[in-house]
Amino acid sequence: MPRLIVRDYATAILFAMGPRSVREALACVTGPVHLQVQRDALDDVARHAVVSSPRLMWRMTWTGSRPASPAAVTTRLGASDVPALLALYADGQSSGESPDCFFPSMVADGVFHGIYEGTALVAAAGTHLLAREEGAAAIGNVYTRHDRRGQGLARFATR
Repeated sequence: MPRLIVRDYATAILFAMGPRSVREALACVTGPVHLQVQRDALDDVARHAVVSSPRLMWRMTWTGSRPASPAAVTTRLGASDVPALLALYADGQSSGESPDCFFPSMVADGVFHGIYEGTALVAAAGTHLLAREEGAAAIGNVYTRHDRRGQGLARFATR
């Protein structure tokens, strides 16, 4: 069963697929852990660890197909774009929709793309982690500003 553990942040981040990989990964970490697991694995996690602040998230699978291109241009984001990303993600804080696992270092360490309209970043997608040596990545931090939704911008930034 696949699993990745990232220890570059104050809290270890665990991505796991399947209950067995969760148990194995939990045995490899100490202290607080931010878990990204499928819902059916949550009960197993609760048997082995204290679970606090569970939140549901959407799981998506990348098929490699290219979505229809909206009238937008994506830009590879870098460290200088972090303030724009933070402003974009702040759009969803009051509704609880902003990404809950974003660290500015993820932009430099991973791959992020965004769509600007003028000086405002209106959609972005990136990686929670990128493990080049493993040939794996976890796509995340996908967000579109509320007033620009329904136009395929997040799908375009993700592709």
